Amino acid sequence: MRVPLLAPSALCAVAALALTAAGHPSAADELPCTVLDSRMHGTIVIGARLAAEGGPDCALMLEYADWLRRSDTLLVLDPPRKARFTGREWDFALGAVRFGAPRHFVRVRGDSLRLTPDGRASVLHLSAVAAEAEGPLRDLGAWYVLVDVDSLGPRAFRSAVTARRPHPVLSDDGSVVYATTGVRIDPARVRAQLAEARALREALGLPGAMPAARFVVGDPTDTTLTMLGVRRMPRPLLAMMVAPPLAVFAPLSATRGLDAHELVHAATIGRRGAVPPSVGEGFAMHHGGSHGRPFGAAVCASETLRSLPPLGPAELDSAFAGAWWEGARADVSGFALGHAIGWFIAQRGDSAWMFADGPPIAEDDAVGFLAARAGLPRDTALARIAESFAARRAGCPAPALPVPTPPSAAAAAPARASR
Repeated sequence: MRVPLLAPSALCAVAALALTAAGHPSAADELPCTVLDSRMHGTIVIGARLAAEGGPDCALMLEYADWLRRSDTLLVLDPPRKARFTGREWDFALGAVRFGAPRHFVRVRGDSLRLTPDGRASVLHLSAVAAEAEGPLRDLGAWYVLVDVDSLGPRAFRSAVTARRPHPVLSDDGSVVYATTGVRIDPARVRAQLAEARALREALGLPGAMPAARFVVGDPTDTTLTMLGVRRMPRPLLAMMVAPPLAVFAPLSATRGLDAHELVHAATIGRRGAVPPSVGEGFAMHHGGSHGRPFGAAVCASETLRSLPPLGPAELDSAFAGAWWEGARADVSGFALGHAIGWFIAQRGDSAWMFADGPPIAEDDAVGFLAARAGLPRDTALARIAESFAARRAGCPAPALPVPTPPSAAAAAPARASR
């Protein structure tokens, strides 16, 4: 989720491009406010919709930029293992929309500022776009954060998730589980999941104990994006993990426990320089499943995957390379990675070798990395993965057809229209 920084000499060019380029939101109704250069968030050009059109002023947007800048301290601080979750750490919604633009600078605009019904906080609505060095601006999404007005000090920003009043309900070996209002977890189930995650980490040979995390569990009818205040985002996310601080956001699972996919991510943190991130994503998909389902069931339940034609080595290679990662086909990339992990495990009979220490990696190429460690030519592995993925798809049961509803006698005579 962290964004590579641009060189300082490029900031002026970035600001000029982002504030004058045509696209949404347009520069014609926007005030340029500042350029934020943050270790955690990258380079962000910040503006505000003209106050005459209902937007906030630059003074507020400069304070918002300061909030984002202060979150950089999380990279060097070592907070207590039982630290409170306040929602003031950083803008989790911005982190979510940035999943669609991990390598490009982002332009954030304040769209409006409105009072909440209780009048004790304001709601700052924002939107963001990203841009390549060439090409049009691309919409990333829209979200909101809460702005507390304190007469004794400056305004304080906090994530929209705090409005759902997350409160600690379980602590286990340093990790703390928070539940939002009305959510009841199964403590025994959660403790068993955490124990399994610690055992998985030990079996994989990863160094150190499983890091302490904050698990924020929301209503099962809610979505993670809604919890975080995201109002629009092209790519759906069922659950999300951010760091620092290490926090996982997800709806309550069907077993009233934690999201299994994100729990695997938490258990496998480590050796990021020696293991491609895509290997970790594929392993979490294979071992923890997706969208609250085991991996095999999630693959067969995917309407997006069912809508696609057969995928050969070239198409899967494109998916593995991240070309599909920014839209509705993102899940397909995850399913393909998860299947590839399972195929490599079948070749070696175990999975610890995937996370073994080694020299720094040059690129995020899961298939190339695993093929080299397994002693296989990459092209051969890719071809076999494509064949077995096609067989997996072919083995999925056909989706049940909807049962047609016979017309009723009352339907033949339209009711009198209501006034």
